[in-house]
Amino acid sequence: ANAKITVKEDLLSQETYTCVTFGYYANPHEEDTDGDGYCDGVEVKTYNSDPSHNEVKISSLKSDYISVETESGSSYGGNQGWFFDEDYYDDFFDELYSDDYIISKYGCGLIAICDIVLYLTTNSEEMNSYFTDDVTYTNNGYINYDSYYLYVKRMNEFYFEVYRFLGITGDKLALDFNGYSNDYDFDLKASWHINSKGMMSYIEEMIQSDIPVLFSIGLQGDGGIYFYELVPEENDPYHLKEARQGKKVDDHYVTVTEIIRDGVQHKTILKISSWGKKYYIDFDEYINFVEENSNYVASNILYICRT
Repeated sequence: ANAKITVKEDLLSQETYTCVTFGYYANPHEEDTDGDGYCDGVEVKTYNSDPSHNEVKISSLKSDYISVETESGSSYGGNQGWFFDEDYYDDFFDELYSDDYIISKYGCGLIAICDIVLYLTTNSEEMNSYFTDDVTYTNNGYINYDSYYLYVKRMNEFYFEVYRFLGITGDKLALDFNGYSNDYDFDLKASWHINSKGMMSYIEEMIQSDIPVLFSIGLQGDGGIYFYELVPEENDPYHLKEARQGKKVDDHYVTVTEIIRDGVQHKTILKISSWGKKYYIDFDEYINFVEENSNYVASNILYICRT
């Protein structure tokens, strides 16, 4: 509470008196007055933050992200690793030059854009196409694995072709998406963003418009950024713990599905889909990586907007 001395005048008695009034910054009946995830005491003592003002903004898609049913359970988005089984091939060269092998090694961009298209289709009857019409769902609402596999293979063949060693570049993703959108008269247009200016505002705009964001971690060679798990702690509800045994990631596309702007600790966190799993990225760490080891042509987003 904040105390202050106030001078008041009693109009009936014409007397002036002073009193002490209090303005409460926290509700004593609530552990977290502003609902930002931080306990009031932690905000004040640890972060010198105002417990009456919510300084955490979370922007999410309007629906759950796509989930494919696999033998080990449900996924969070697709996984390029599903597309290759070395036991299926008898000849090494048949294996090496197969579409499945190329997708498994270089197809992260293909998976990301196919998942985005499928999410948009699932949430809008006007987005259906020949390719998405054959995607089926299990009784529990997950995408059938075999139908997802065929859907991605067809999209690779007709629109978003993945090339050996090169994968698929950002500008080609934009070109191919616009070709797909035009063919089916969708009111969506894509462009590859090529600088840092406005990147986060574009990500927020897309998420608020219920459009997942294809996000690139560019070429580096020896380094990259960490993927994290969100593991809340007593004094940090948005604590990030290194995932993937602490291995860094580069030369990779992921899909952003949520933004956490934490004004208490002044950090921005992106929830992502990659390899069929849910991870988190520290956006400031990503920007430092780009400026020190990559560039904003290779590391950026596919901006999709409605026309």
